[in-house]
Amino acid sequence: MYTSFAIVDVETTGGSAQYNKIIEIGIVVVEHGVVTNTFHTLLNPHRKIPPFITSLTGISQDMVDSAPTFAEVSTQILELTAEKVFVAHSVSFDYNFIKHECEAAGIAFERKKLCSIKLTRKLVPDLRKYGLASLCKHFGVINMHAHSALGDAEATAQIFLQLMSLQQFDEAVHTLLKRTNKQKYLPEQFSETDYENLPEATGVYYFHDRHGKIIYTGKAINIKERVKDHITGSTHTREKTLFQERIHNISYVITGNELMALLCENESIKKYYPKYNKIGKQFRLPYGIFIYQDQNSYYRLSVAEAGKYTTPLTSFKTKSSALTYVVQKAMAYELCLKLCNILAKNEVCSHLSEIACPYCHMQQDSKEYNKRFEKAFFEEAERSNYIIQSQGRSTNEKAIVLIENGKISGYGYINYNVLEHDIETLKSNISSYYDTADSQAILEPYLKKSIEIDKIQGYKLLEWK
Repeated sequence: MYTSFAIVDVETTGGSAQYNKIIEIGIVVVEHGVVTNTFHTLLNPHRKIPPFITSLTGISQDMVDSAPTFAEVSTQILELTAEKVFVAHSVSFDYNFIKHECEAAGIAFERKKLCSIKLTRKLVPDLRKYGLASLCKHFGVINMHAHSALGDAEATAQIFLQLMSLQQFDEAVHTLLKRTNKQKYLPEQFSETDYENLPEATGVYYFHDRHGKIIYTGKAINIKERVKDHITGSTHTREKTLFQERIHNISYVITGNELMALLCENESIKKYYPKYNKIGKQFRLPYGIFIYQDQNSYYRLSVAEAGKYTTPLTSFKTKSSALTYVVQKAMAYELCLKLCNILAKNEVCSHLSEIACPYCHMQQDSKEYNKRFEKAFFEEAERSNYIIQSQGRSTNEKAIVLIENGKISGYGYINYNVLEHDIETLKSNISSYYDTADSQAILEPYLKKSIEIDKIQGYKLLEWK
């Protein structure tokens, strides 16, 4: 049975112990259920304190410039924590900072460590939140100095003393301290079996909260290794700890290759809008070229967003790239910039004639103009229908991305012999896809490194390896 505990809290210049320093430390020693000692000091980090840290902690540069360094108080810290269980709320954060500071001072630091979040979760499993503020409210602890090292250490100690009075306390502490290395880096509520069953394959993984809601999704070449990086990693920020508290289980989809993983991840982020995904939530549509004829039978075009139910002649990742394409075609095929909606109504293009463009003034027959227009745009549009194939999830399967008029219209998996049939058979074997500017950006480099190997009913068959 463990009876001696050192309850610790640190305030720092940032979230990573590898790159940041401690600016304040508080320690409360609990022995046999009684507080026997406390220790508190500011520390000089010999670097600037970021303004947001000052705003959060109230610790300014002036306050630490005259404070002792970690090395100068290290003896006291070592003595107060010696032969005691090192306890902290989100223990990896505080422990790793002290360990790094000791290493920098040439001091060895090894202690048994206990996370008060995991301990509380074991003993009081039905709480909605396990942050320090939430636990203070639940246990009736008043923390007058939140985000100060001593204030948070004393609040954690008061909670800890209440946990010590619970019947299962000794058993819970013993269980947490004897966990294997693998068990220690997994969140307490996360199943070790679920982790062991993760594949070492390319795909997309989903972190779920206690209600099954997806709170984060990502892609990986090796799903198991990537999940391990999320849970362990080299940084132990409080934000990361909060994220780990929310993870209750993981699901995954094997995609077979990186392109399919990227497309699946992009689609999933927009579909589920996971709380902890910072990038990819914006639903930016690609831009398309739309063709119509005016009252004088001239072909005209416009560049606009290509939505799900609109079918452009061809699509582009951005509006500027679509406009650049139109200008290049107009110049190459002697088309009117005004009819191509590049110039305003009161402007007249001058690249076709030194005097005035005959098409701006409708002085030339539309048939001759439309022939050049068709050659410039319609023939090119026929060349923007692709099928990209690559290795699927097994040796007898191909991964397929279908691009029509420059838009991704579907993706999925087929048996090798399906491509021998018509395009409609292929379409029936894949899922539709909502094309966006992000998916266009994903596709672009893969199109560039794909080679044409065949044609199927007017569609270029490309292979990416």
